[in-house]
Amino acid sequence: MDHEPMTLEDARALAQTAHRGQEDKLGVEYIQHVEAVAAGLLDFDLDIQIAGMLHDVLEDSHFTLDDLRARGVPERSLAAIEMVSRNLHPDLSYDEAILQISTSLDATLVKISDNAHNSRPDRVAALELVTGKPTNPRYARAREVLYEAAPADQVAKILRRVSPPLFRELPAAAVVVDSLQELFAIFDVADLDGLAGSIGDNLDPDVYPGDDPESAPELIVGRYGFSLEFPTTLAAFWDDVDQAEQWELDRVEATEP
Repeated sequence: MDHEPMTLEDARALAQTAHRGQEDKLGVEYIQHVEAVAAGLLDFDLDIQIAGMLHDVLEDSHFTLDDLRARGVPERSLAAIEMVSRNLHPDLSYDEAILQISTSLDATLVKISDNAHNSRPDRVAALELVTGKPTNPRYARAREVLYEAAPADQVAKILRRVSPPLFRELPAAAVVVDSLQELFAIFDVADLDGLAGSIGDNLDPDVYPGDDPESAPELIVGRYGFSLEFPTTLAAFWDDVDQAEQWELDRVEATEP
């Protein structure tokens, strides 16, 4: 039976049917997770986005691969979905399953988006509060394997959409920051005071250069200061911080009797 090509809306409707009534450990409708995973893949082609939308259907519903095929899910999407569905690989440990996923770029991208959403700082903190247990370290181990299996720019596209704080796990030279707001997102803070608390005790910023926080350069002023001009890399930002801290140490040393 021939089908019209599946759209992302078709896949969303199928996911809504498969996950109807399901909630995650925080009591949130499960469909929100799969929609977030698919949204993390918006910079990729439709087959990958569909795989993201349907990545948990085989694990969490009565649907089978043949059911999805009969509903018009593309074969390429099916291959990625099959790869990330743990119930179809019962003999593999979690780490072994991640290694297998990493042999397929499509499956790797889907799993990076899935892992990134599950590893969002707000979600992790809420889960720890609800369960009373720390985050399972296997998710961080998985990211190390998955990041190695995909081009760095493709990893960055997903993290920028799903969980910018995970940028700090990538090589700093590869992370391009386009604005102060994006820098805030990477450090999971809302303002300069939060940024100061995240990067060092000596940084105590208090003003912007004018009324526009999006203007460049952004001047951070406090016990020491430096300008931020965007775009920049996270590596360049850290170099500025290190240099400013050295200036402060030199100043203190010079004023000591």
